[in-house]
Formats: sequence, structure tokens, C-alpha cells
Amino acid sequence: MDGSEEEEELGDRVLDHLTARYLRHESESGGAAGREGFDSHTVFFGLFLRTVRMERVFLDGFARLHQRNVYLGLVVLLVVLIVYQLYTFPAASQQDRWCSENNLENSLCTSVAILEPGQSEASYLSEQLAYVWRVSYSVLVGMSVVGAAVNWFVHRSSRVKEKSWAMLILFLTPYIGYSVYALVLVYDNPDNWLTTPTDAKAYVILVVGLFTFISGASLFAFVALFMAVAVICSSALFVVQMQYLDYPRNRRILRASFAESMFQILVFFSISLAGSFWREVINKRQFLLRILMADQQEEIIRSKTQNTTLQKRLLNSMLPDAIVDRLQELDFQVQTWDQLRGMSRRHSGVCIAFAELDGFTEFSAQVSPPRVMEYLCDLFLTFDGLCDDYDVYKVETVGDQYVAAVGVVTGKMHNEEVREDEDGEGFGALRRSVNVSVKDASKFNTEQILGFSKAIIDGSRLVNVPEGADTHPRLRVGIHVGPCMSGIVGQRNFRFCLFGDTMNTAARMEQKGEPDCIHATQDVVDLVPHASWEKLQRMEVKGKGVMQTYLLRSNKEILTDSRPLTAQDAFLASPLIHRIASFGTGTSAWTSTNTAESFRVGSYQDIQPVTSEVYSEHTFCFGLFFRKARVEKCFLDALARSDKNMVYAGYLLYVVVLLSNYIYGYFRFYVVCDDIGTLDSVESFNEGLDSTACLYYLGSDPFLSQNNSASTMTSYKNIVRASAFNLTPGSAALLLGLVVLGCASHFYIHKSRRFVHKYWALLNVWVFYLMLYGSMLGTTILTKRKDSSTSQWTEALWFISVTMDTLQTVFARSGFPMHFIFLMIGSGITLGWGMTELAKVEEASFSDKNGDNQWIGSLDIQAGLAPTRITSSVIQLAFFLLCFNVILVIGAYQEDISNRKRFLQSMLLLRQQDEIIAQKRKTEKLQKSFLESILPSNLVEQLQEEDRSALSLSQRHIGVSILYADLVGFTAFCKQVDPFEVMVFLNSLFRVFDDLCDLFGVYKVETVGDCYVASVGVATGRMISQRVDATDSTREYSIDFVDSYSRSFSTSASISLVKDAARSNTRSLVGFAKAMLLGSRKVMKPVVGQPATLRIGLHSGSCISGVVGSRNIKYCLLGTDVVTAAMMEHEGAPDRIHASQAVVDDVPEEEWEIFKLVEDRDGNKLQTYFLKSIQPVREDTC
Repeated sequence: MDGSEEEEELGDRVLDHLTARYLRHESESGGAAGREGFDSHTVFFGLFLRTVRMERVFLDGFARLHQRNVYLGLVVLLVVLIVYQLYTFPAASQQDRWCSENNLENSLCTSVAILEPGQSEASYLSEQLAYVWRVSYSVLVGMSVVGAAVNWFVHRSSRVKEKSWAMLILFLTPYIGYSVYALVLVYDNPDNWLTTPTDAKAYVILVVGLFTFISGASLFAFVALFMAVAVICSSALFVVQMQYLDYPRNRRILRASFAESMFQILVFFSISLAGSFWREVINKRQFLLRILMADQQEEIIRSKTQNTTLQKRLLNSMLPDAIVDRLQELDFQVQTWDQLRGMSRRHSGVCIAFAELDGFTEFSAQVSPPRVMEYLCDLFLTFDGLCDDYDVYKVETVGDQYVAAVGVVTGKMHNEEVREDEDGEGFGALRRSVNVSVKDASKFNTEQILGFSKAIIDGSRLVNVPEGADTHPRLRVGIHVGPCMSGIVGQRNFRFCLFGDTMNTAARMEQKGEPDCIHATQDVVDLVPHASWEKLQRMEVKGKGVMQTYLLRSNKEILTDSRPLTAQDAFLASPLIHRIASFGTGTSAWTSTNTAESFRVGSYQDIQPVTSEVYSEHTFCFGLFFRKARVEKCFLDALARSDKNMVYAGYLLYVVVLLSNYIYGYFRFYVVCDDIGTLDSVESFNEGLDSTACLYYLGSDPFLSQNNSASTMTSYKNIVRASAFNLTPGSAALLLGLVVLGCASHFYIHKSRRFVHKYWALLNVWVFYLMLYGSMLGTTILTKRKDSSTSQWTEALWFISVTMDTLQTVFARSGFPMHFIFLMIGSGITLGWGMTELAKVEEASFSDKNGDNQWIGSLDIQAGLAPTRITSSVIQLAFFLLCFNVILVIGAYQEDISNRKRFLQSMLLLRQQDEIIAQKRKTEKLQKSFLESILPSNLVEQLQEEDRSALSLSQRHIGVSILYADLVGFTAFCKQVDPFEVMVFLNSLFRVFDDLCDLFGVYKVETVGDCYVASVGVATGRMISQRVDATDSTREYSIDFVDSYSRSFSTSASISLVKDAARSNTRSLVGFAKAMLLGSRKVMKPVVGQPATLRIGLHSGSCISGVVGSRNIKYCLLGTDVVTAAMMEHEGAPDRIHASQAVVDDVPEEEWEIFKLVEDRDGNKLQTYFLKSIQPVREDTC
């Protein structure tokens, strides 16, 4: 399989996953729970959102979405009305020709005459168009320009925040305003009163239909109000026009014509209003779903970001922000020297302070390790709080030692990048990142660190000492200023370290200092000469020779900007756990609930669909189809699922319309033909002029009945003849059967498991609607052949076309291509047959008619008016359907494109969610892995929990083996070698040790300069641990711990387990120590060309672990046995492993030789040993 096929397969898998998620989301939103949730956020059957703010946001989003549709709607409105107006000329001219050829002088013919005697058709057309433009369309153009200009201004202006105002102005100006004006013009035509209701019907349906489907402002409230205004205005103008007619016959005909037009208007209004209601409910549901999806995405991102952010905060509390950002770019893996060099900087003018507690050894011997840990936490939290006050960066803590600097991360920085061609011979040729002089930086940084040093000395006095301690530790501080190097060391337990002679000198100043004093070099005094320095005698400093130093006693001078700070204040100001845990306390503004008030709509803006550029990338054929068949199927499937209930509503409304057709026929028959039953002769007919209206609309069949009794007149046949559609019993049964079958098949497709893809329901409803359309047309054609004396079939064509086209557009929702085909088929058959019948009428002549019935002669004279109605109605229908179908086609296209954009938006949103989640998971995993290389994994989890105190993170451990390893001659080496070379050397050495940690199951605790600290039994190996009780004040806790541990076992069994764990841990650490010595011999020191030489110390026992401080937090081990392990290293010899009796007892199989007796901090004598020989250790024996 090549790369393209793999990519395609991957795309298909991703698409299948997104499709399943989208359909599941749609299914859940449409289920009972989804409906219940929707109802809880809406009122009035889902038409309005429960809160005004949410409704305003919805309206604003709706206006933004349809702002371009406004301009298209106004253009189509103008074109459609102009095209429709053209029907009057061919219709009226044909009526004139028919009346003149058959010598009909009846007033019904003269009412539709348009040509004056001697007037040509061309001159009439030009005059009529000029009149219509001057009176009507000029007003429409003006109103449209105003509406378009206001819409443009509202959407462009930043002053108008809510764009929904554009819809209101558009609704009132071009549509409502012009519609009322046009209706007045239509009814204000007493000469052509016969065609007034039909013209009004066409205008109302076209304008209201255009507003409903393509105006861009078709809210349900606007549509309902528009329809109400149209009905009220039409009715009022009809009443006014009735007053101008003198003949009762004409009034009856006008009344019948108005009833016919109003019924079809009401049918169209009912279907359109129901569709508008349903469409708005769907829009509101989709709006809420978009908010919900946005909330869910933010919630997912928030939940995924929470751990990532907590981990980032942990990292930022251990490393500088710039280092963390760079590590994140490298996926927290430093694998090359270039990457290491990119995180390394040279610094000039850096002032460094070392602070250590004098008397801490005696103090820690007097109180329990938990109390020592608590005291150090309070002390270092005080120092951490002061770091912000003096703009000091905390470098690290080592036991009771606190290291800080100004000029590396804070203060005035004179930083220099390490170039790839760095030769380590000086700073002069390097690029400086800050344009500040070294002298200015040194002076400022030294003043800051001096003030900080005085403040921490004062603050240390305020920290409460635990009960039982006879010794009160006192702080001594050493400072020095100069250049240094910064960077990270190792590949696990990363630490941001400073290297160089300045660090070593500052450390020596602290070691040679006095309690409650600041010990400084000549360089510091030269920069801050105004302080009360006490000159000391020149002294010998290890690795530096004889130096002149100075002492500043803090009780002699208190800086004016320093302030006393209690330990409690410092703890409340900057506690680690509160900084970290406050992120997840549950009070976040992102918290999501299911109540209506929970949506954050105050600042929310409705999500707009994808842009046209993005949409065109995923579609073809004018955006009607997605490029991938899978996406197209998914869209159709989702469309079928979301609109399945609309299909039932459409079928139900269709049945209601057919039933209303019966009611309309019943009342219309009695309005038009209420006196037919009294006619028994030609003379009676000629005297009853009101009967002309019945003959004009219903033909001669009611008059030719052999028995015109009341029962006959109210027969089913006469009622359906008077209705808009001649619904015979057979056709009624057929249509009802199709409706039932359509509902049943639709239900089966959605419920059956055989139809996995529900888009077959779209084709199903399209087929049944087409069958209903064809059945109604077939019924009309058959009834026309049986009764040729009536023009009622033209009204049926209007009724069928308007009803079925509107139902298909509103409720079938089968997509634009199928909808377009449906309209073309229906309109083609309707107009084709209508034009054929019209041609037959035009070929016939009234004078050729003949019959045997006594009524024929007189009735045919009146029936000669029927062709005029047929001619006018069919021609008008042709122009109307042209315009009406254009509106429906454009509306269907816009809706289809809008649905596809929303679908694509949802799919892209889901894909974006997956990508964000995947990226967050990756970042979280990398950060967690990196954190676990710095801190024990269980501690990482606990630090991300809320309401954690520093003491609660502490644990006791027994059976622990501890190693200290230090480089021999490191101070002298640093004096000879450039700091960057020192850092590279330490990285190479510590990487060897880090690799050995995995091999032997050893946990690297920390590195302090050239010192490497490791253990087994704390985070690796066989661990026997217990969380420290905050109330515990026991100093010797090993026995108590064993007693507590033995409660689960027998005493002998628990002691045996502890001993086995200790032996196993010690054995691993001894093997690790031997491997360290062998590995160090292979790493050469730069410049001097000598191998690294280690001094290693080992001890076994118990300890307490925990974190100290609130910034640059440090995982550390405390306890007597930890001090003893450090003493083993200090009292050892180069290239040797120095171990205590406890280690020898645990690993007696090794070759040990007695070295000497040493004294621990409690004054006890300890026998120590050297490991005799070291043999290479094979990996398969570890």
C-alpha cells in the first residue's frame, strides 16, 4: 500500500469516527432527554428562548448568517414582480379576442377588456409598462434601496452591536410597506374588477413566499405578522371594492372570486406558516446545540487543559518560564548538544546568595523529621514570598540551604547566547540579548540581593521553632557577584543550574560566614560601599587562595524598604498548594450545567458557518455535493434523521388541506348557486341574473339536472365541483391510501435495522409526494373530460401547484437536486396539459356549439364566458408558476447550502475537538512524563489534587538505601575551564548515571552542582512507606512505623519483610554505585584531559520525603540517615565506595574492608568500610 492509499484509508477511518460521533450527537439531541433539555430552554412550543439575552443572541446570529440573502431577496422580488406583471398583456388580449369573435357584449367580457378602440397592442404594452413603473415599481425600487442600505449599514457599523435590527427594518420597509401599497393599487381598479382577487392572490403568494423562503429575515413572528397584514388588507380592500359594484350579479361573482383567491392564500399561508414554525424550532434547537457543542468543547478543553496547566505550573515552579517553553517545543526531550546549547545562557553581573542554617544539625537531632520538614517549609515559604518583593529568582534548595540570584531570570540581565562555534575563551565575541552595561547590571543586582539577604535573615527569626528544640537555627548568608552560566543538566530530574566560579565563591562565603551576618567579597563591597561593612582579616578560601572579605551584621542596619514578615503571612501569601490547587477548586467560570441560565450567552456570539472558501474546498457542482461520498451520505443521513417528524407533519397537513377543500366547496356552492333549485325554465334563468355567477364558475351541469331538488343540489358532486379541487370518492381513497402508505414506509425505514442509512427516507417521501402530485393531476384531467362546461379545473391547477410545491419545499426537505426535479416535473405536467386545453378552447367557437337540451341555447350564451376565465387563469398560472418556482428553487438552494455548511461546520468542530484533545493528551502525557522524571509519580498526582498541605505530601520510608556521589577536585576544575564546558561535562557524566538508574531501578533524587544523590526504596525498589501524620512529634519513628506496618501481619513476618526490602534495595544501590565508578572513568574532563573521579558514600536506614517551598519546589529527603549518607561521601576517598555498617550487613556477599570509625550527628560512633574491588556488571545479571 503506497502513501496515498494509506492517507486515504486514514481519512476514511477518521471520517467514520466523526460520522458516528455526529450521528450519535444528533440522536441524543433528538431523544427524550434532548427534547426535555430543549423544552427547558424554550417557551411557547419552542418558538422563543426562555431568556431575553439568549433570544437576542439567536436573532443576532440569524441576521449575521443571512445578511447576504437580503440583497438577493430584494433583487428577486423586483424581477419576479416585473415578470409576473407581463402576464396581463397576453391574457387580456386573448380574452378580448374571444369576446369579440363570439360577439359577447356581456359586462363580464367588457370588464376584462384592455384595448381601447383603435389602440394597437404595442402602444398598449409600452403605456402599461410605463404606468406600472411610474406608479408601482419605482416605489418598490426605492423601498428596496432603503432596505438594502440599512442592512449594509447595520452590518458594517460597529455602533450597532445587535444586527437583528436590520431584519426589523427590512421587514417593515420593502415587504410590509410595499405589499400594502401594491394591494391598494390592485384593488383600486374598478374597470378590471373581475381579475382583482386573482391578481391580489398571485401578488400576496409571491411576496409572502419570497419573504418566507429567501428574504433573510423570515422569522416566524415576522412571517405570521406579514400573513395577518396581507389577509386583513385584502379583506378590507375587497369590502371597499364591493361598494363600487352596482349589479348584484357582479358582486356575487366578485365574492366568489375573492373566496377562491382567499382560500388558496390561506392554504399557502397554512403550509408556509407551519413550515416556518417548524423551521424556527429547528433553528432554535440547532442554536442551542451549537452553544452546547461549544460549551462541551470548552469543557473538554478545560478539563484537558486543567491537568496540562497544573503540570505547567508545576514545571514553572521548578524551572524558568523560558526553559519550560523551550522544553515544550522539544517535547521535553533534550537529545542533542544544539538543543542543550539553545537553553544555555551566559550571564554577566549576576549576584548570587547562599543561605544556610547554622545549628541545623543539632536542631534536626532534637525534633522529629516531620517537624523538621514543617519548619523548613515555613522558612522557605517566607523566603519565597520575599523573592517577589526584591525581584529575586530562587535557584534551588539543598537541605537547609537556600540559593538565590539576581541577573539570571530577574533583575537587570546581561545575557549572552551560546553560539554553535563557541570556543569557551571569553565573552567578548558573543551576541548580547540585553543592551545594558555589565557595571550597571552588577550594581543593581547586588543591591537587590543585599536587601533580600537582610530580609531573609530578619524573616528567619520570626519562624516558629517546633516544640522540643533547644537550638534555634540562625541564618548565615554569603554573596558574590560576577559571571556565570545557566542551563539544565541530565536527562531525568531536570534542574535549572548555575555554573561557574561565582557560584563556588558565593558558596565559600556562606561556609566561612557567621550567624545572622552577610559574608561578601571585595567585588560586592565595591558595588555597594555605603553599607556598614566590617572588614575581616584575609582568609584562605578553598580553591580560591587568600581573599579579602567583609561582614555585614543585619542587626546593625535594617534597609528602609525591608519589612518584618511572619511565617504565617508568608505562608498565606505564597503557598505552593494553594497556587496549584486553586486552579481546580470547582469555582471556575467554565463550569457547565444543564440549566438555561448556565449558558454563557453574555459574551457568546452564535457560531457562524464555515466560510465560502472552506466550503468550496469540500464541495463541487456549485456546492450541491460533498467531494467525498462518505461525507455526502453522512449529511443525507443526518438530514433524514433530523427531519423525520416533519414528514409526518407534512402528511397530516396535506390531509387537513384536503378536508378544508370539502368545507370550502360546501360554502362556496351556497354562496354562488343558492337559487339554482328554483329555476325550471329558460325564462326563469334569464330573470335570475345571479345564476350567471354559478354558471361562470361551475358550468352548466347544475342547471341540466333532471331534478333540482334541495337534496340533489347539496349532493357530493356539486360540493366537489364548487371546491378548489374536484376530489371524487375514488381519488380521495387513492390519496388517503398513499398518505397512509407513505407514513408507514417512512416509519419503517427509520425503525428498521435493515436500513442502516436513513437517507432512503428522503427518496421515499420524494416519491410519495410525486405520486400525490400525479394522482391529483390525473383526477383533474379525468373530471375535465367528463364535464367540459366548467372552468373549475383551472382553479384546481392553481390549488394543486401551490399546495404540492409548497409542501415539497417545506416538509419533504429532500435536498435541492431532488426538489428541483420535483418542481420541474410537476410544473411541466401542469402547464403542458393546461396549455393543451387552452389551445383546444382557442380553436373552438361559441357559434359552433349545439345541443338537444332545452337549456343549451340560453346557457351556452352565458357559458361562453367560461373560455375567458380559462384563458386568463391558465396564462396567469404559467407566469405565476415561473415566478413561484424561481422563489422556491432559490429558497431550496439557499436552505440546502445552509444545511450543508452547518453540517460541515459540525464535522469540522468535532474534528477540531479530536485534534485538540489529542494535542492536549500528548502535551499532558509529555509534561507528566517530564514531571515524573523530576518528581516521583505519586507525588505528581498528589500535587495536582486540591486542598493539599505541604506536610500531607510527606511520607516516611524504611528500608531505604541512599547514595551521595561527588566529583573530586571539581572546584579547581571549574576555575580552569569555561562554565559552558563544565556544564557540557556534567551533562555527559550525569547522562551516564541517569541511564544506569533505569538499569538498576534507582531513583535520582537530585543533583547539587557536581553532587549526585540517588536512592532505592523511596520511589523505586521495594517501598515501605506511610504518610506523615501532621500531629506526629515522634523523633525516632522507625520502630513505631514497623509496629504500625506489622498490624496487618504477624510481628515476625513484618520484620522479615522489612529486612528483605532493605537487603533488596541496598543490593540494587551497591550495584549502581559500582557501575557509576566504572562509567565515570570513561567520561573525560575537558581541557585537563583527565577522567572523572568520584567519591561515593552509601548508607541504609529510614528517612522522610516531601516537597519544600512554593517556587522551584524541591523534592528532598530528610533524616539522620540522609545526613549519614552525605557524611559517608564526605569522609570517603577518591574512586572508592564508602559504606556504613548497615550497608555491609545488608550486602555481606560483597568484599568489604574496614576503613575507620566516624561520628554521626548524634555523637554515635559508626564503623565504615570500603568496597575492595569493582568488576564490570553485565546487564543480564542485574
